[in-house]
Amino acid sequence: MLGIQDLPLFIAAGLALNITPGQDTVYIVGRSAAAGLPAGIAAALGVSAGCLFHVGAAVLGVSALLASSAALFDALKLAGAAYLAWIAIGMLRAAWQAHREPLMAPAASPGQSRADTRAAAPAAAASVTAPPSTATPIGFWPVLRQGALTNILNPKVALFFLAFLPPFVSPSAAHPALAMAVLGLTFCLTATLWGLFIAWSTARLTRGRDTARRRGVWLQGAGGALLLWLALRLALTGGR
Repeated sequence: MLGIQDLPLFIAAGLALNITPGQDTVYIVGRSAAAGLPAGIAAALGVSAGCLFHVGAAVLGVSALLASSAALFDALKLAGAAYLAWIAIGMLRAAWQAHREPLMAPAASPGQSRADTRAAAPAAAASVTAPPSTATPIGFWPVLRQGALTNILNPKVALFFLAFLPPFVSPSAAHPALAMAVLGLTFCLTATLWGLFIAWSTARLTRGRDTARRRGVWLQGAGGALLLWLALRLALTGGR
């Protein structure tokens, strides 16, 4: 059909690649832990939008141009690494601020008596013990845009699609570009479903009680550290 061969094998390989943790998975986990399910959904959709960009580039032959130009590859690689590092630093800073927040107790004003302080204590305790919200307000579209850019600015994703799609197109296909487009859309669909599952799972693990909140802070911090490591690795990787 459409000149596609070994479609079940392609889907199985795509699922295996999606399940393998990478910078996209780390980004989705970090956003879900920091701001809850809506941000996780935005991150997953943003990553999928970046995949769609690379599929279109592979179909149109832009990836072939990228593969033939070492200077263009290096420039895009460094741009992607810099952007990834910027996202990682933001996640680490947000995790540090969220970690320090519960430690800050309201200080008594100079004119406040001890009785007033004792009277205010139950309310303060209630505010501490009440189930806190793990969500830090982050706009849906900014998260989606960041997710798309982290994927678009990774030249290895472009080269991945260029190498991964053609083997599943029959040499006798009447419209190989159409076959590649269908394969690419299939891969993006499975990647989106997996990303949404990751977002839901992470948000579920990090909501509710104070222990879950601390878990979310540590997940966000670990995600930021891992993204920073991936950025350094991408920047320092030599050649294609």
